[in-house]
Formats: sequence, C-alpha cells, structure tokens
Amino acid sequence: MYQADDPQVLAWAAEEDRILLTHDLETMIGYANERLAAGLPMPGLIAIRDTLPFDGVIDNLLLILGASDP
Repeated sequence: MYQADDPQVLAWAAEEDRILLTHDLETMIGYANERLAAGLPMPGLIAIRDTLPFDGVIDNLLLILGASDP
C-alpha cells in the first residue's frame, strides 16, 4: 500500500477487516466519514496526533485492545 491514497488504504483495511491507526488528521477522517455515509464497511479508524507522548499513546491503545473483541 506504499503511496496509496486514503480511500485505497481504507478500502484495503476494510477488505482485511483491520482497524486503521493513523496520524493523518487532515484527510483520513473525512474519507472514513464518507465510507460510513456510503454504507461501506469499515472496521475502525484510530486517529492520533503525532505530538502526543508515545508512552501515553501505547497505554491508550492497550486499553482499547483490552476492551475490544477481535
């Protein structure tokens, strides 16, 4: 998926039943909302600011993982 555009990445994630983790707060969220509005599958999107402390992000991701079903 190197250099794929956002809609392609979201489509791939849906086909693979994967939750997408991104730092792209500019465009990825908008494309994800478009998928949802179109009724297209999307297992999930986690958008994280790249300015947040790494250890806090990991702790929160582990919390999400622990509270989620595969």
